[in-house]
Amino acid sequence: MELDVVSKLITFVGAIFGIALTISHLLAQKSTGKLKKFDIFKEIKTYLDDSPDKNFSAICVAINCICKRELTLQEVKWFILTPHAFDYLKAYSDQERYIELSENMDSFRYSGKYQSETVRNIEYLVLVLAYIILASIGVSICIFTQSKVETFIMSISGYIFGIIFIIFGVMALIQKGHLSSSKSTVKRKFCSVMPNEQD
Repeated sequence: MELDVVSKLITFVGAIFGIALTISHLLAQKSTGKLKKFDIFKEIKTYLDDSPDKNFSAICVAINCICKRELTLQEVKWFILTPHAFDYLKAYSDQERYIELSENMDSFRYSGKYQSETVRNIEYLVLVLAYIILASIGVSICIFTQSKVETFIMSISGYIFGIIFIIFGVMALIQKGHLSSSKSTVKRKFCSVMPNEQD
């Protein structure tokens, strides 16, 4: 009886230690990520100060480490020279489908058809429904496979199809998150230091 209690206590302490270690590791990674972003910022700033046109290919490689969206030289300059704009570079990349820089370059705005709130609401609804339907189909396939399928190959195939549906559902959910986040992104105002520059 006492051995059972001691065993549970050791397991509990081990779990707490594991959680604390994981949290500590995640915080350390976040801090390291910020330092890497700052190093990339400094490197791009150096390229811009030296010769932006000649160094544009190197700038693209550097900025691609944190932003998958293809930026023009004008956009790169804006993100580097405008205070606090660099913090929104990842959001600008993630929300590429929905936002762009405003004409006077002091904020973001919805791009193309997404300027219409109706279009945004329809897309939001479609993405939510896509997530619910695809994830439900995926989970149903996995449950059916577990309870009904007896052969190994059919079982593996069923799980693979189920997981594929779930993955597509999660992708729709992530896209919905980007659309939701774009609402706060377009509200952010900046004091641009290059309002009329056209390069």
